[in-house]
Amino acid sequence: MENSLPSIENTELHYIFDMKGSSINREVLKGISTDELIKMEPTGGETLKDLDYVRLNENKNFFNMRTLDTKTLLKHI
Repeated sequence: MENSLPSIENTELHYIFDMKGSSINREVLKGISTDELIKMEPTGGETLKDLDYVRLNENKNFFNMRTLDTKTLLKHI
């Protein structure tokens, strides 16, 4: 994943995930406590993995777009 999407400084992307659907060796932020994770700024161009997504989603509450929201958004593009 890092080879196909180079790390870009000052990017507008908050997080990039390389999702494989596995939990074996799929965590970059494993040494970071939950408290540190909650306070942590977005990682920008750093490529994170499956278990990082799970932990971040639990602690940062990523939003989920409902179908209606997606259709409304696409009308404005």
